[in-house]
Amino acid sequence: MSRWLFEAVPLGRVAALRTVAYLFIVFDLLVYSSWVRARGEVPAELYQPLAVARFLHLPPPAGLLVDLVWWALLLLAPLAATGRLPRLLGWAVFALYLEWLIIAMSYGKVDHDRFAFLVALAVLPTVGAARHGDRCRSEAAGWALRVVQIAVVCTYFLSAYAKIRFGGWGWLTGSVLARAFLRRGSEFADLLAAVPYALIAAQIGIVVFEAASPLVFLTRGRLRYAVIGFFYSFHLMSFATISISFAPHLVAMGAFLPLERVRPLLWARRAPAPDNVPMSGDGQRPRGTFVYDGDCAFCTMCVRFIERRVPHRAEVVPWQWSDLGVLGLTREQALAAVQWVPAGAVGSAGAGPVAIAALLRTSNPFWRAVGAVLALPPVTALAWPVYRWIADNRHRLPGGTAACAVPREPAGPDHR
Repeated sequence: MSRWLFEAVPLGRVAALRTVAYLFIVFDLLVYSSWVRARGEVPAELYQPLAVARFLHLPPPAGLLVDLVWWALLLLAPLAATGRLPRLLGWAVFALYLEWLIIAMSYGKVDHDRFAFLVALAVLPTVGAARHGDRCRSEAAGWALRVVQIAVVCTYFLSAYAKIRFGGWGWLTGSVLARAFLRRGSEFADLLAAVPYALIAAQIGIVVFEAASPLVFLTRGRLRYAVIGFFYSFHLMSFATISISFAPHLVAMGAFLPLERVRPLLWARRAPAPDNVPMSGDGQRPRGTFVYDGDCAFCTMCVRFIERRVPHRAEVVPWQWSDLGVLGLTREQALAAVQWVPAGAVGSAGAGPVAIAALLRTSNPFWRAVGAVLALPPVTALAWPVYRWIADNRHRLPGGTAACAVPREPAGPDHR
């Protein structure tokens, strides 16, 4: 057990996770949980301190206290992200963020997506000095990351336990997701809700996934990364359907990843000068062309969703109005699946989920991360059957028509 708990890992992994965690706190304060600052104006009689607040005899959150915690975190978190004074600044940030969460969660609602992140803030300072990219292995680093991993898995497993304990076995076949879709749904949620028994199957799948999450510790290497990719895809689906992101938990899951290999500053210094790629209409360089079936109403509806919700640097065009010869595509390829053609290249570099992943990787950091996960071979292998099923049944889905299911000849020589 000790060998497993203290398995040595590169110090660079801790350095990277600490930087991401401390920078996330800045995002959290300014965007994700900015609403907590209003707690200082809430009447004191509504304050119901958590058990830890009662144990520590913490005062109710007056306006001055909330502002002091906010400003202190906003100052100290970026300093801690530099790696300076890792223990002093790390534990100071942990104590302040704990108080921030106590203020946030002492009014009737406790969010479990903060648990693993808070554990990470508590244990990462124990490692001491660590540099980005450092491949030297440390048992102290291994212990800290293992504790964070355990907290991540406990979040899932105890969530499954809570569902059955408080909702009973009827939770599996109830209307939990249906109510969530009605309250916070999206266009993608509407697509899923239209499929018979999809929500029931999803509820059963959620509990099975959460209950089985400890099995991740039995995996190693690429298989483990594939499992973690599935974990991230689970939260992607949650965000796409009911706009719940679990952002702090996603940061903590980085404890499973080889973050010591991620060196953005080094990559930026080594990056070649941009080539002479034509500019798109908005003044940015398109990184490729995403080709879809413009005669399919369902496909067009999905593309409109992407255009509205996913900023990207690509040309998104129907194949019927593209010069397939210039792109190096055939009509058969365009009918079979969506296609991705990189800028300056001829011929498809990927179809179906691979093409979607390539499109997402031209977007902002969030969608780039989603695209990177989708591009992982195990995730892509799982995505292909789903894509094929949707392609085969798109005429039955919302927005689809009978024309979606039938391959069509071009209307004339100019209809390409």
